[in-house]
Amino acid sequence: MAVLPLSAGRPLDLATMASTRLMNTSTPNKEFFMQFHLDDMTCGGCARTVTKVIQGIDPAASVIADPPNRTVQVQTTASEAQIAAALREAGFPPREH
Repeated sequence: MAVLPLSAGRPLDLATMASTRLMNTSTPNKEFFMQFHLDDMTCGGCARTVTKVIQGIDPAASVIADPPNRTVQVQTTASEAQIAAALREAGFPPREH
């Protein structure tokens, strides 16, 4: 167990501090998995733009673009509505379900 001195004279127990912090952390954002069919995503340049648009909403999003099938799979903490709106604004409107 690592113990470091504090200026107030009490030792700092890192194991206790870590477990306390872990118990008090807020719940992380929920991740969503979604797929969109983008008729206008026809090439690698389009796929890069789509990826940038999605990661502009959620920089940690996982994006798998498939131009030949015109689909994009997304794992993100953003809502489907947020992603769809950003794609529409960028000129890649998702096909309605």
